[in-house]
Amino acid sequence: MQVERMIDELKQIGVELRRLPSVKTEVMRQIAQHSVNDIANARRRITWVSVVAAIAACAAIGTALFLTRGEGGAPEAFAAAIDDVAKSRTFSCRQIVSRITDGKEEIINEESVMFKEPDRERLEILAVGSVQQGQFTITDYGKHRQLVVLEKDKLAALEDINSDYSVDIATGELKPTKLNTFVRDDVMRITAQAVVDLGTTTLEGRAVRQLQSKEGEPVKTVYVDPKTGLPIQISLVWPSQKRSWTYASIQIDVELDDSLFSLDVPKGFKLWRGGLFKPNPDYDAKMMTKLRFLDQRCYMYAGEHQQSFPESLADLTTAGLSQKALAALLAAPDSPDGPPVILYHKPRPGKDPGREIVVYEDPDHRQGVIAAAMVDGHAEVLTKEQFEKAMK
Repeated sequence: MQVERMIDELKQIGVELRRLPSVKTEVMRQIAQHSVNDIANARRRITWVSVVAAIAACAAIGTALFLTRGEGGAPEAFAAAIDDVAKSRTFSCRQIVSRITDGKEEIINEESVMFKEPDRERLEILAVGSVQQGQFTITDYGKHRQLVVLEKDKLAALEDINSDYSVDIATGELKPTKLNTFVRDDVMRITAQAVVDLGTTTLEGRAVRQLQSKEGEPVKTVYVDPKTGLPIQISLVWPSQKRSWTYASIQIDVELDDSLFSLDVPKGFKLWRGGLFKPNPDYDAKMMTKLRFLDQRCYMYAGEHQQSFPESLADLTTAGLSQKALAALLAAPDSPDGPPVILYHKPRPGKDPGREIVVYEDPDHRQGVIAAAMVDGHAEVLTKEQFEKAMK
């Protein structure tokens, strides 16, 4: 059961990564404010939600500096390079969250993301702290298939994702998931003033040009290829918070081998449940997408309020969710303008995070089953008896 839940939660990383940038920005800001112990405790409380947040946070900060002042025609050269980035069809990088202690960097979380347009994506969890993870998902949106691999367990899962959905945060509407190139697109979003050319340094065995902006926090440093002007690594550092975020090993429009996106089960791995795992019924899938989204928004709210969950879901409108979007989210999947059918249960301290319900489907909405999302971030469809036991 634990392995099955891990597979389900790892699969959700792909879904969470396709959230809109406004969500990723908010999560990034919250994580940057927490201590390392807070992050570790949060992981114990909500398992993969912290991992999802860390990946999303890195994605939100962007990977480029538009140079407003510089030497040797740097603004023009970099603007041309960024234009090339916008046209790229492949992208890959490692994303690293670190703390800084006594001037030394200690990695908290490290992930890798790559995509190949029009429809293939690979997401990897490389390390949490000093522990290597070896877990990844490969998604082919054209084939509506996703492969999840747990290397330590020698286990793989192949799933039909025809019923995978994501939430449009602006409207609360559900949309079929598709390849989202936000990591590349965020290259275009960060600006910087008073950029200083720090000259040439060595990075990953090659000479690179180092450009930096210290105007406020974070301190932004971009390492570019002196021949192409394309970014190779981006570092953002918050000195007051002793935190840093890094995009490393950036590759833009570099040919990515098709084998990196293969849906074939690795040799020697056992296929979970013996074959292709069919999706939940479409209605269940839509309902659980709504519940997981609201669950994470409650967690984000708690991050802004001394780890205290909201008193009601209406409080989420003070944390970047409009009343219109909230109303659509609370309504039935087949009736977005209808009355609310999703209810809230403020989590109780000391309860099992894998069984303590946060948001759930109104027991009177359907006969015999109740979808619910738990403190640890996962959602499932419960029988009436299972639901009543969890609520005791």
